[in-house]
Amino acid sequence: MSEQKASALGAHLKRLRSERGLSLAQVAEGTKVSESYLFYLEAGQRLKPHPEFLHRIATFYGVLVEDLYAAAGDTPADELPELGVYLRAKYGLSEDEARQLENYKDFLTERADDEHRPQQPATRASRHRP
Repeated sequence: MSEQKASALGAHLKRLRSERGLSLAQVAEGTKVSESYLFYLEAGQRLKPHPEFLHRIATFYGVLVEDLYAAAGDTPADELPELGVYLRAKYGLSEDEARQLENYKDFLTERADDEHRPQQPATRASRHRP
């Protein structure tokens, strides 16, 4: 993680803490993460936060861990839920709305793949189709 991304995560964590009127000591006690570690996270001085600690912090603040990963600029695929699950949880979408967005994402992905796929040279027969 770059220093800029560490700073973005730190600012996000500091904002969460201040919005709730909590001290670092209170967050440390509630998350079982050391106060000094939290201080360095908020200061943007931890370039690679431990995933277990991000999960504890997300649970403590009642936010999605995916949002913390996104703020950190890191989205490890094995740590994130399927898009539909995430959208339902994050935005309260219905199953059908989440499925429609998932289908649209698949469509966009396939279209992007087609655009980046090398074009086959046209054969004589394919060039003269009516």
